[in-house]
Amino acid sequence: MLVYYILYAVTLVSMAAVAVPQSMSTRQKLERNAYWLVCILLCGLLALRHPTMGADLAYGQSYGYLGQFAVIAKYKWSALYAFSKASHYEYGFILFNKLLSVFTESNQVYIAVTAIMSLVPILILLYRNSDHPFDSLLIYLGLPVFLICYSSVRQAIAVSVCTLSFEFLKKKKFWPFLLVVLFAAMFHRTAIVFAVVYPLYHLHIDKRVQTFSILLIPLVFLLREPIFHLVSGYFRQNAVIEQTSSYTLFVVFSLIYIFTVLFGNENDPEECGYRNLFLLVCLFQAFASIYSIAMRLGYYFMPYLPLLLDRVLQNFPHDHQRQMARWAVVGSFALFGLYSIYVSRGDWAHASPYIFFWQSAGGG
Repeated sequence: MLVYYILYAVTLVSMAAVAVPQSMSTRQKLERNAYWLVCILLCGLLALRHPTMGADLAYGQSYGYLGQFAVIAKYKWSALYAFSKASHYEYGFILFNKLLSVFTESNQVYIAVTAIMSLVPILILLYRNSDHPFDSLLIYLGLPVFLICYSSVRQAIAVSVCTLSFEFLKKKKFWPFLLVVLFAAMFHRTAIVFAVVYPLYHLHIDKRVQTFSILLIPLVFLLREPIFHLVSGYFRQNAVIEQTSSYTLFVVFSLIYIFTVLFGNENDPEECGYRNLFLLVCLFQAFASIYSIAMRLGYYFMPYLPLLLDRVLQNFPHDHQRQMARWAVVGSFALFGLYSIYVSRGDWAHASPYIFFWQSAGGG
């Protein structure tokens, strides 16, 4: 965990340095340089991790991402489409593996490239759209969508690619937006769900409807099983209920949504757009206790929660209230992020203990 403590410490020191009174131009330059320094450290941690960190990498096995990377490298380009029909991998992801294998068959380069692809677009999204990028970064690190970068390579890339569509979304350029989403779906087919963002982000919901939506979340949760039976057949014929005991995150997200409604500004269209997307996260999470894939669908909308909270925290009328709320929210996510990393040692992410690729996997 030491490397993560160092990462968080560097982030907090950078935040403190930016907070020191100084000219606006100096502050912006310092913030930009410090933010990208932290991002380089973060990308470096994921790029230099040992191949055992991430269950789906399946280091040393013929299955999993590393094993299939070696398999795809041996296929001719003309045989890739037939391979995709026999594989559960999307054709775009297979092409990406083949293209990378032209330059290298190194597992570590594969891990580094996929780590950078999974992180950099999201880090750019946070920097461009947040007034407090360090706050947004710490909130992102506290979300489960960050941990998928260790293991769920295809979906991590798909989530990241979807964020590239956000500028088109804001400018109401539908066709470029859709093309980016379709490109993301070539890495993980579930990315197609992100297409719903286009109308939802621009939908203005007034305070009364937002208040009603608070009641909608527990109602969907209570009716999740009959709703699941009603709609699952349209999307996946073999979908069955599974008891996952995934309740905590649903409660936490529901409370956060209530917070954003109570202290939100309905006249801020960007904040309303972010809140609409987070409502989807809560609704997907309502089904996570009976269908684990539901939470994975919510991953596509989670990167916008840091931007939503950044907006909402600025709505407090007094400076001392804003600062107290800011540190309470960001501090809670920072602690939860470290906790999530720590407990992931027995989970699918394997983010802890951290092991550099040149170290023995039995070490720490």
